Amino acid sequence: MEKSERNKNKNSYFKQGLTAFLVIAAVILLYFILVNLPHITAFMGKCFSALQPIIFGMVIAYLVNPIYNYVYAFLIKISKNKESRKVKKLLNAVSIFVSLLIFVLLIAAFMYMIIPSFVSTISQLTTILPPQIDALVKWINSTLRDNDQISGAVTYIYDVVSKWLQDIVKNNVNSWAESFATGVFSVVNFVKDFVIGLMVAIYVLASKRTFIAQFKKIMYALFSENKVSIVFKTLAKSHKIFSGFISGKIVDSIIVGIICFVGCVVLGMPYAVLISVIVGVTNVIPVFGPYIGAVPSVLLVLLYDPIKALILTVFIILLQTLDGNVIGPKILGDSTGMSAFWVMFSILIGGGLFGVIGMLLGVPTFAVIFYIIKSGIAYLLKRKNLPEDTMAYYGRVDIHTSNNSEEGVIGDAQKVIDDAE
Repeated sequence: MEKSERNKNKNSYFKQGLTAFLVIAAVILLYFILVNLPHITAFMGKCFSALQPIIFGMVIAYLVNPIYNYVYAFLIKISKNKESRKVKKLLNAVSIFVSLLIFVLLIAAFMYMIIPSFVSTISQLTTILPPQIDALVKWINSTLRDNDQISGAVTYIYDVVSKWLQDIVKNNVNSWAESFATGVFSVVNFVKDFVIGLMVAIYVLASKRTFIAQFKKIMYALFSENKVSIVFKTLAKSHKIFSGFISGKIVDSIIVGIICFVGCVVLGMPYAVLISVIVGVTNVIPVFGPYIGAVPSVLLVLLYDPIKALILTVFIILLQTLDGNVIGPKILGDSTGMSAFWVMFSILIGGGLFGVIGMLLGVPTFAVIFYIIKSGIAYLLKRKNLPEDTMAYYGRVDIHTSNNSEEGVIGDAQKVIDDAE
C-alpha cells in the first residue's frame, strides 16, 4: 500500500515538473518569437514566396477536382474494360487533361471577355473626357468673369494645387517608377507561378488517392481510431463547407452577372459587358461585394451620362436585393451554418488580415472553426448531461444531474440573471 502511494506521489511530482517545464519552455519560446518577430516574418515571407507555385497548384487541383471527378466517372461508365489497371491509368490521364483544359479555357474566355471591353472603355473615355473638361473650363470662366473675388480665390487655389501636384511628382517620380517596375515584375512572376501551378496540379490530381492513403496511414500510426475518425469527420465537413460555399458563390455570381448584362442592354447602358463582369466578379465576396462592384460601375456611367448612372444605381440595388433574398439563399442555402453577425465578423477579420482573398475565404474558414467549436461544446455538454440545444438556455431550465438533485446549474444561473434584471 505504501509502495503504491509512493508511486502515485512520484507520478504526481513528475506531472507537476513536466507541466512547469512546458510552461517555462512556452514562455521562452514566446519571448524568442516576440524579440525576433521581424526576422521570423521575413523568413515566413520567403517561405511563402518559394511555396507559392505549390500553393497555386493545390488550389487549382482543388477547384478542378469536381470537373475531374465528373469526367473520370463518365469515362469509366462508358469504358468496356473497367477493371484493367492500364485502362484506369489512361482514363485518369485523360480526365486530368480534359479538366485542366476546361479550367484554362474558362479563364481564357473570361480574359477575352474583359480585356477588349476594358480597352474599349478606356478608348471611349479618352474621347468623352476632353470635351467634358473643356465644357467645364468654359463654364467656370464664364461664371468667374463677373466676380473678381471668386476669380482671385480660384486662381490662388489653382496655383497652390498646381505647386502641390508638381512637388508630389518631383518627390515621388522615382518611387512611382520603382512601383511600376515592381508591378510588372509581379505580373510576370504571377504568370510564371500560375504556369508552374498547373504542372503541380497535374501531379496532385494524378496522385491524390496515394496522398490520401499516406495521410491516413500516418494518422492511424500516431493516433487512436476514435481520434482519427473525428479528424476525418472534421475534414469531410470542412470540404463540404468550402466546396459548397465556393461553388455556390460562383454559380450565384454568374447568374447575377448574366441578369446584370441583360438589364444593362435593355436599359441602354454603356459598357454593359464591363459593368456585368465587375458586378458578377465582386459579387463573389459576401455582403460587401455588391457595393464594391457598384461604385466603379456607377462612376463609369456617370462620366457618360449622369441620368443613366442614377438608373444604374437603382437597378444594381434592386438586383442585389433580388440576389440577397431569392437567388443567393436558393443556391447557397445554409452552407455555412452561421448567423448574419458571424458572417459579417468573419468578412471583416478576413479582409483586415488578408485583403480581398480574406474577405472571400473568411466565411468558410470561420464556418469550419465555428463547426469545430460547436462540436467540442456539444461533446462537453453531453458529458455533463446538459442539453445541447441553445433554445434550452433562453429560459429557466431544471436539470437534474448526478451531483445535484435540486434545480440544475442552468436554473441557478437563470435566477441570478432574473434577479439582476
